[in-house]
Amino acid sequence: MFKFYLSLGHIGRVLLMLGALSLSTAAVTLVTEMLDRADRGVGKRSGGNLTILISMSGISLFSFLTLYLIYKGVAWYMAYPASVLAALVFVLALLFFFGSVDKLKAPKRDKRVTIGHIGLVYKTVYPDDRSGCVSVDVFGSTIGSYAISATDDVIQTGSKVKIIDVDDDVLVCSPITDGQNKKAD
Repeated sequence: MFKFYLSLGHIGRVLLMLGALSLSTAAVTLVTEMLDRADRGVGKRSGGNLTILISMSGISLFSFLTLYLIYKGVAWYMAYPASVLAALVFVLALLFFFGSVDKLKAPKRDKRVTIGHIGLVYKTVYPDDRSGCVSVDVFGSTIGSYAISATDDVIQTGSKVKIIDVDDDVLVCSPITDGQNKKAD
């Protein structure tokens, strides 16, 4: 094996090392996933480990196939595209067989951070109906949410409100008054 390694050129050695490292990464991830599943009982595959397995096995296939084709005398300008195409077909087949990888979901925001902040009504807020909407700028980001009025007043669109509480992801707000509601600029 060492003679084979020494007989390879620089690109061949890089391909061999890349293939070996990606294959070992895929093997370690597979063993870790299997042990984790055995520890938890039969459970759902996690998207992160499946992504690592598919990508590392695709890189390994590309590296070893390119190395094999070059070793067998195929010109490099034919070996690379053939290997890329074979690796892509392999990865797509794995995705089709195992299902698509889970998409990343944005973390759910805790709307309690809006308490005490000033918001702007963009859909009329009623005291007994959770159909009103308010947007609040908090820590450089805007949080839009359904809202209800804490008082018996109907708060019109364009009014500024103060968020006083959160009830089941619905903002409880009261109008800001200086004799009447302040309008947004």
